[in-house]
Amino acid sequence: MHPGFARVFAVIDGSLYQWFKQTEGIEEALLEYQLTLTEILDELVEWNKTHDNLLLINSPLHDVSMSVLSLNLSLIRILEMAVLHCCDKMNSKHWDFVLCSLAGWLQVMK
Repeated sequence: MHPGFARVFAVIDGSLYQWFKQTEGIEEALLEYQLTLTEILDELVEWNKTHDNLLLINSPLHDVSMSVLSLNLSLIRILEMAVLHCCDKMNSKHWDFVLCSLAGWLQVMK
């Protein structure tokens, strides 16, 4: 895996978290945040089509590099923000990605 993916996901995760904190009480800023987050979800759905091997779905954890683990943890936090802050703006592709990823991660934890 290219280690840059893990760093990019961590930056996106951290930026979204800080951005949401800044939107408190400002409706226009919240709408822009939600729009950006749904656009990020669109990109993640497309990214997953060519990089699905990087998601920890049905993969034993003992064989995973720290970069792949970090990528998945950042992705989980991004998806959590989407579900918490803009679930009403998510389309069926977004929900499919979230639910399939969640189901796969739960399988890994068994």
